[in-house]
Amino acid sequence: MFKLQQFVFPQKQLVFPPTMYARNREDQWGGYISNIHMDGRNLKIHPEEEVHFDSFFNGFFIETWKANTQIHDLGFCLKGLGDLTLTLSWVRFTDKSIPWHKRPPMGTQVLHTVRISISDKGFFLPIPSWKNLEDGMLWVSVKAHGEVTITDGYFYTHTAPCQDVKLGLVVTHFNRKQFLIPAIKRVTEQLLNDYQDKISMVVVDNSQNILPEESGKAIVIPNKNLGGSGGFTRGLIYLKDHGYTHCLFMDDDASCEIESIRRTYALYSYAKPEDRIAVSGTLILEDRADRVYEKGGIYEGGACHPAKLGVCLSAQRGLLEAEGTEPAVNYGAWCFYAFAVNHVRNYSFPFFVRGDDILFGLQNAFRTVTMNGVATLIDSFAEKESPMTTYLHFRAESVINMIHENKGVLDLIRKFNSRYLMHLFAYQYATVEAMRLGLQAVLDGPETFEKDVDAKKVRSRIGAIAGLEKMIPINSSEFIEEKDETETRWQRFFRSITLNGLLVPKTFFKNGIVYQPKGIGCSKKQVFRYRYVGYVLKKQGIGYVTRHSKNQLLYGLVDLIRWDLKILLKLPSIKKQFKEKMNHLTSDKFWRNEF
Repeated sequence: MFKLQQFVFPQKQLVFPPTMYARNREDQWGGYISNIHMDGRNLKIHPEEEVHFDSFFNGFFIETWKANTQIHDLGFCLKGLGDLTLTLSWVRFTDKSIPWHKRPPMGTQVLHTVRISISDKGFFLPIPSWKNLEDGMLWVSVKAHGEVTITDGYFYTHTAPCQDVKLGLVVTHFNRKQFLIPAIKRVTEQLLNDYQDKISMVVVDNSQNILPEESGKAIVIPNKNLGGSGGFTRGLIYLKDHGYTHCLFMDDDASCEIESIRRTYALYSYAKPEDRIAVSGTLILEDRADRVYEKGGIYEGGACHPAKLGVCLSAQRGLLEAEGTEPAVNYGAWCFYAFAVNHVRNYSFPFFVRGDDILFGLQNAFRTVTMNGVATLIDSFAEKESPMTTYLHFRAESVINMIHENKGVLDLIRKFNSRYLMHLFAYQYATVEAMRLGLQAVLDGPETFEKDVDAKKVRSRIGAIAGLEKMIPINSSEFIEEKDETETRWQRFFRSITLNGLLVPKTFFKNGIVYQPKGIGCSKKQVFRYRYVGYVLKKQGIGYVTRHSKNQLLYGLVDLIRWDLKILLKLPSIKKQFKEKMNHLTSDKFWRNEF
């Protein structure tokens, strides 16, 4: 017997809401939790209470397993103590031919109901209808007859695995020991001790400061700081050299349920060895922990598009929407991304960070899948935006568009101008300079990446200017918060012809600091005619203030023409150079020389 998917209950270390684990009633819009106690290991139910496990972590999605594995039988086991009624149900959309956001209500069918007494030995329920089911979600409900404690529940199969999986968890670390050390401890206690010789944790230490007594059961590889690109590639090459079959890239804080890793291991155990399957974890923001931020990524038309953005994972309907097969994703973020080692054709491009995960997925042409219950918590990318990340993102996107999308001069001019002007009129002059440096890096050709793999030169250069937009403790209580009111046609016309205030004399500017939430750019309407703009993360109490400068704005606009001419003259030959060098810069030989 092989466990495919185990019950998961909430843990203190993670902030997923209880409704992503279980609910008190069957409710396609979200349900609620009351009178049940989940402590990470057990679930306690009071008499006559009913608990439904049609949830993100505990529902079993048929299509995920049938489309990607060779499983011929299925059953469910429940362990604990007490008398209860166990119900197995199946739900699906009634008409899958209609786009998921317009589909009619689901059809639910009860497959099995039985009154039982459970113990630590477990009650085993075969599911003969498995052979006839093609899609939808299976889940169990429990009604207590007296006090009931559930200690474990899992879906299992008697089918023999298709392959013997040896999985390596690769983590890249740089000066975040306060997150890494607890993560190593949690992964060791909840996973590695049970999967000895089957799953290992490999930490590539780019800061070279992890002490032997801090590493626990993790394999630590000291490495010079080559960013995520070099760090993850160093770990991947280690796995290749030491006989691992599969690799899982993860963040150094391992902000996922450990069951996400077990579930990934189970999927690969039953996948055909020749299937080029990559498993991408669902990305979820910590402050909106029941909503999808990205369920796999789609790179199309020269830009990233997060799949299933905003879908609610506390609702039954949202679960079915999230697990729909459209649209097809073609890459996954390295916060949680798994694949077979021998399916890798190209290693990471030396971007340092930003964009390496996108190009890696595109070049290796994996069939990227997502799974119910496989997710990781992340910080907002927009909140982490800085001159350095802007530089890294722009040059990576430009290279990807040239190589994969075959974009040319007009596309680069359009993208550069749009981002450049957005930051210029947000008074983010350090970020504007980072944009110039990013474009220059692209126009200098592949040598930019080949000779500065650790980005040391540019990090030093941007560090000298980034202090103007450095996040510091700030009191924003006296900042002015402009309401996002609708502009009249004439107001917008006046704002446009004055170049958002550039041509308005300073005498007519407003005093005070106008508040803007820290993200990418600003609301040009709200900052119009303000001398100062404060970009703030209110929850953290940090931010920075920028100042309107007519000299900077005027110089920026004139300089933009010069950069557009550079693109026009240099890009065709540079694009050819990137295509000629691409395979070399993503090769085994190139990276081993760097290490």
